Amino acid sequence: MVKAVVGANWGDEGKGKITDMLAREADIIIRFQGGANAGHTIVNNYGKFALHTLPSGVFYDHTTSIIGNGVALNIPVLMKEIKSITDRNVPMPKILVSDRAQIVMPYHVLFDQYEEERLGGKSFGSTKSGIAPFYSDKYAKIGFQVSELFDEALLQEKVERVAEQKNVILEHLYHKPAIVPSELLDTLHEYRDLIAPFVCDVSLYLDEAIKAGKNILLEGQLGTLKDPDHGIYPMVTSSSTLAAYGAIGAGIPPYEIKEIYTVCKAYSSAVGAGAFVSEIFGEEADELRRRGGDGGEYGATTGRPRRMGWFDCVASKYGCRLQGTTDVCFTVLDVLGYLDEIPVCTGYEIDGEVTTQFPVTAKLEKAKEELERLYGIKVLAIQADISAGSDNEATANMVVEKTIEAFGRIDVLINNAQASASGVTIQDHTTEQFDLAMYSGLYATFYYMKACYPHLKETQGAIINFASGAGLFGNYGQCSYAAAKEGIRGLSRVAATEWAKDGINTNVICPLAWTAQLENFQNAYPEAFKANVKMPPAGHFGDSELEIGRVCVQLATPDFKYLNGETLTLEGGMGLRP
Repeated sequence: MVKAVVGANWGDEGKGKITDMLAREADIIIRFQGGANAGHTIVNNYGKFALHTLPSGVFYDHTTSIIGNGVALNIPVLMKEIKSITDRNVPMPKILVSDRAQIVMPYHVLFDQYEEERLGGKSFGSTKSGIAPFYSDKYAKIGFQVSELFDEALLQEKVERVAEQKNVILEHLYHKPAIVPSELLDTLHEYRDLIAPFVCDVSLYLDEAIKAGKNILLEGQLGTLKDPDHGIYPMVTSSSTLAAYGAIGAGIPPYEIKEIYTVCKAYSSAVGAGAFVSEIFGEEADELRRRGGDGGEYGATTGRPRRMGWFDCVASKYGCRLQGTTDVCFTVLDVLGYLDEIPVCTGYEIDGEVTTQFPVTAKLEKAKEELERLYGIKVLAIQADISAGSDNEATANMVVEKTIEAFGRIDVLINNAQASASGVTIQDHTTEQFDLAMYSGLYATFYYMKACYPHLKETQGAIINFASGAGLFGNYGQCSYAAAKEGIRGLSRVAATEWAKDGINTNVICPLAWTAQLENFQNAYPEAFKANVKMPPAGHFGDSELEIGRVCVQLATPDFKYLNGETLTLEGGMGLRP
């Protein structure tokens, strides 16, 4: 089966994390468009990585990672990226590069820089990675395919011809130094030697893989609103960002794409110029930017601050429609936990009329947002009023209702579980403060999951719980203890037991449990520790002092049983991998 992961908006929605998650069950992951002008951030057991060309599945040894023919291939950048992950103890991935992929030339990067410089205040906000000049040459039929690197006579003739054409522009438009054909030919010989071990007839390879029943994942770059046809033209990228282009950029029949996961997040962000109706500025934007993303909302490629805005129902609904969405992945709800009110853009006012349909760029430039405000949830505030659970529940219900209005259904709930784990530890706070922090995180995440439950039951959807390793021993441990005090089942136990009865799939990623943190917990809450923490046998997880076990405190209830130190099995047969 072929699945695609794409973005609903301007990019930066969290596609890399979803791809990384789905890659566990994939055989092949393919980048099918774009180049090194944008990146996907991945956090895993090896560390934190920003990938620009490599597919997000490169961290799994069972997968094959492919650079498709639709990609703008910068060979030195690809080689540097491979080295950057293997230098950090990631095993060398299996990589294939399409022989039909075209190459980002050194002069493409220079032309990109020169054009932005020439345009001045009217520039497009390019990452200056050479992408627009690359695609211009591709469709002007003067690009260089990987296969051409291995035909010396063809290569020599083409280098002379293209250099002559480019030098006219360099001399008369940009007033920059000319290209020296012999030097360019030497560079291409270097590229040939670097890329040779990876070159493959990818289309044929994928045809055979499909016939063999392999699981294939297409990984898109950016989002719908950056598509050159259907996005905010001309402030767009230079290749199609739609899932439909996956068939072209990978070299497979379009009917093979069976599932399309469209990712959007609970607020908006964008890099580069262009219309952005729900954009916010000043301290309001700085605060959201600081709290968002993986350590803040900054471009994975450029590092520049992203423009920030509120969740845009109009743009997101449009983005999902154009992608042909079968499943929506709605991410980073937890980031908005600091707000008293959650603004949501539900319409655009254009020339005195309100519309909920996404317009063409000329009209979009005149649009003003129509905002509705939902009750906020003070997820991380230690001073949170734990009696305000009803407000939290009402807010969660409204947020889910707005999601249903925008997308029609919910298939996957991503629970990032950052609530109450931000440096809140027993040794730094009083017992009362610690309890309040746990309660605030519990109620915030619990009610979102509860509100989503009927919709997930209807669609047989999935709940993906990402546990945090910060704080005491991770958010789930904290929430589990708080839940036990209130007679509420812990979040992950709800997902794994109650909801499993209704056929809802769950996947729980557990944090590490450290010796010192367990001792702090035991000293502060001896009775709770005795009642709720089920320790594995001595030496069960090896002799390491630091790692007691990846799952031993995650949801410690009498229902848990340990099997070979690898799998937790709940009564009823629901298995969780540590």
